[in-house]
Amino acid sequence: ADDYTLRVTNPPEDARDPEEWRAFFDAAFAGEDGHAVTCCTVVVKNGALLRTLVERRAALRTLSLAAGGKKAKEKKWQDRVDALTELVRKMEEVPPVLKVLVTFETEHLLDGAWKALSTPWKGCRCAPTLPPGLLFRGDRVLAVGKSPTPSQIHWGEVGIGI
Repeated sequence: ADDYTLRVTNPPEDARDPEEWRAFFDAAFAGEDGHAVTCCTVVVKNGALLRTLVERRAALRTLSLAAGGKKAKEKKWQDRVDALTELVRKMEEVPPVLKVLVTFETEHLLDGAWKALSTPWKGCRCAPTLPPGLLFRGDRVLAVGKSPTPSQIHWGEVGIGI
């Protein structure tokens, strides 16, 4: 199956609401039924939080296995779980948005959006001229590209800068 997904690589850091993205793309590129978007995924920078949660879960599992054994070993793992729990609490602030994946109803709608938003000015210092309806929140020119298919994404590395 083909994937009709567009990747926005410069979203505002606070643009977390997928419905805001859906409304923008539906308004700009709606098909005959008034809709353009099938689904929208907002990718946030939470890789460190996810890794810490995985480490905490492993520590909890080890702690449960150590229960009833040597008290020193059990205390060591309880201390580790407590430290990781505190770290998670500190990391729970709202993470910034890294990118947005917008999946269109048809290939035709995807191509129309990609062509309209792909500006030849990328890399130059000049200001692009786009119709107001193509500016996110009225003033943001979006940097877009066709997205990789889900099987091409290394999900454990989403949010890690290279």
